[in-house]
Amino acid sequence: MVKDTTYYELLQIESTATDLEIKKSYRKLAIKYHPDKNPDNEEAAETFKKISEAYQVLSDKEKRLKYDQYGIEEAGATGMADPEKFFDEIFGGESFIPYIGELTLLKNMTKELELSNNEAAEQEAAEQANKYYEENHVNISSNNYLGDASLNDLSLEEQQKLIENERKRQHELEREKMEEEQSQHRKEIQAELTKQLINRLSVYTETDKSDDIKKSFQEKFRLEAENLKMESFGLELLHTIGSVYYNKASTFIKSESTILGVGGWFGTLKEKGGIIKDTFSTISIALDAQKTMQDLAKMSDRRERELNKNAETGEEGEDPAEEKGEEQAKDDSRPEEESDKKDKKDPEDEGPVPTEEEIAEMEKLLMGKILAAAWKGSHMEISSNLREVVSNVLYDESVSLSKRLERAEALKLIGSVFKNVERSKWEAEEAKIFEELVAEATSKKAKKK
Repeated sequence: MVKDTTYYELLQIESTATDLEIKKSYRKLAIKYHPDKNPDNEEAAETFKKISEAYQVLSDKEKRLKYDQYGIEEAGATGMADPEKFFDEIFGGESFIPYIGELTLLKNMTKELELSNNEAAEQEAAEQANKYYEENHVNISSNNYLGDASLNDLSLEEQQKLIENERKRQHELEREKMEEEQSQHRKEIQAELTKQLINRLSVYTETDKSDDIKKSFQEKFRLEAENLKMESFGLELLHTIGSVYYNKASTFIKSESTILGVGGWFGTLKEKGGIIKDTFSTISIALDAQKTMQDLAKMSDRRERELNKNAETGEEGEDPAEEKGEEQAKDDSRPEEESDKKDKKDPEDEGPVPTEEEIAEMEKLLMGKILAAAWKGSHMEISSNLREVVSNVLYDESVSLSKRLERAEALKLIGSVFKNVERSKWEAEEAKIFEELVAEATSKKAKKK
């Protein structure tokens, strides 16, 4: 018997819920009320805050125990979870960090967007200033980019061109600095992952590598995979890690055991082909998500305009979609010539007004496509980091070739376990939350084609 059920009710679960049930319910509700999905919606933001607080407590064993015994007062919630961190947790969460490290793609995209918005704002301000100078025949004596340097000896057009070039140079410097910081951060992540992978492999490489050791080594990672596969996108991540480990290790072994390393050369060529394919696939999915976002905006705008129109004419109680349907039925009953005339008079007819259900369905589809694009981009980042890390482990010439071959063998053992792990039917039902949204979005895209 628990003292307070508020947090359980917020997450729509029983007080006896398991850790997996708590996580599953939170993720469903968090994606529904996430601020990015509900801009300018204070009610949704407040709900997101409350369920985040509930999850912070119920996902922590010690805090949950205190909450069950003493209630909210002693639970120790620290406020709303970071919305950005929520999206980081979608793809594997903290459980996969020792294998894939921190995912930086979405954070880098946010920084890129901020930089682009700043550049656009500056450009707009400059255009307004130039318009003022031209209309009032004013010379520019000094500016933010050139300090106190006088420009009076130049024509207005020359002044504007000089300032614009300096502004572009400053933007390029800012972008170069950002890219350098991101590159350095990525190297730090890869360096840490390399250390962790070497330690992981040493459980096998620093032994006599007997059959019993080999079996126990694989069993250790099989048990670990059983837990990891239940994370969001856990199965896909395990397969990715397993494939990179196995393929890179096999290529290395072949390159050292065949004449002139021909066996390894074919493996490298295949790897590069896969990278190119993934790149085109990622771009395609991102463009598809962008188009769906535009379609949803048009649908929402169409419905809002019709609702406003009805409100102005005192018909706010009627659904514009139903009203449009009735009008369409009347049109169908008119003679064909009259109907043709109507079509000619209204060439920009936007079709039936979208219903709330249609917009809700489109929102769900969009969320799936956004997740699909984010997953594809993150998958590319993960694969790239994994390849670099494995290369660091296998091609470090400060380590003897025999030791590197042992590492390759250990990588193959882990890889064979991870890339072949599967979920049972009931495990798939429990684990698939965001995967279902992605699958539905991508399947609808395929059907449309």
